[in-house]
Amino acid sequence: MMQGTGGIEAYIVPKIATNVVGRNFRDRGLLLTTTTSSRIVAHEIGHQCGWGDIYVSLPEISSEQVTGPVSNGRLPLDWNNGPGPEEYYPRGLQQASLASRLLMYGTISGGNDIPVGNVYGLNKEGVLDFIQTGVTGMDRTPSHND
Repeated sequence: MMQGTGGIEAYIVPKIATNVVGRNFRDRGLLLTTTTSSRIVAHEIGHQCGWGDIYVSLPEISSEQVTGPVSNGRLPLDWNNGPGPEEYYPRGLQQASLASRLLMYGTISGGNDIPVGNVYGLNKEGVLDFIQTGVTGMDRTPSHND
């Protein structure tokens, strides 16, 4: 599942001992071990659920880059920029800053946020488009691919 990150191991067992980090469910336990950060593990699980990487620039393959402020047109299912206390994003927030806060930001220094819907950004081919990075685009029953 993870390329160049040291991998992940998952064990489903009858029960996890009380002194072992893991999770017991009704009839089984789950133990995950990895040598990488939990953010990278979550990011890679996002790929298995159908999400794509989002970038703000990829100078090695494209001259395109994400510029300008966050707007309803670039974030349609997550937009609520006030006025009022229910504002989700500070006024003037740049789209590139928002993209870098997302779990599916395509670099190791990415963030943890998961939006509701797709977000405008740069895909891995260097094309500006709406990237499937949110809950509405999640495949909740992914199958393993080798």
